[in-house]
Amino acid sequence: MNNNLSQREENIEDLDNEDYSEMGLYLKNTFSLDDFLDFDKTREILEKNSRWEYEKKLEKDIEVFYKGEIEYNKTDLSSMFANEYNYKNLGIFQSLIYTLLKPKYDLEIFYLNPEYAKEMVESLEERAIEKEKQRLDNIRNNYLTLENSKKSFDWKTKTYK
Repeated sequence: MNNNLSQREENIEDLDNEDYSEMGLYLKNTFSLDDFLDFDKTREILEKNSRWEYEKKLEKDIEVFYKGEIEYNKTDLSSMFANEYNYKNLGIFQSLIYTLLKPKYDLEIFYLNPEYAKEMVESLEERAIEKEKQRLDNIRNNYLTLENSKKSFDWKTKTYK
């Protein structure tokens, strides 16, 4: 029974992977979300795609809510939106809401269009070397700021002098 269930799961995964090219499968199996977010161009694509999805799904609901609140407060003679004409601050309100939402990144765009991540894959090795170099530089710089860095270590007493 368990073997049959795991075979079904594999078949479902194979169906999902049919849409991807070989490079798309390579990206899916090799890179995580953090890898895509670490590279500037792929991060920008993910952020724009996330924003677009947000606008597509929520923009109308936010607009209806905002306009409803303005109309309600104006008929209630509230001064909260007294200077609001033609909903000129609607865009500011939408941007405010977007900044407070946790972004949902969809890597599907790279699996279906692996050419978007080509530069990331090609520069992977150089970025890894640069990251390691930067890590070692940080360690060296932090060591120099420690108070014991100028002292010598006495191995007999196991203390710094």
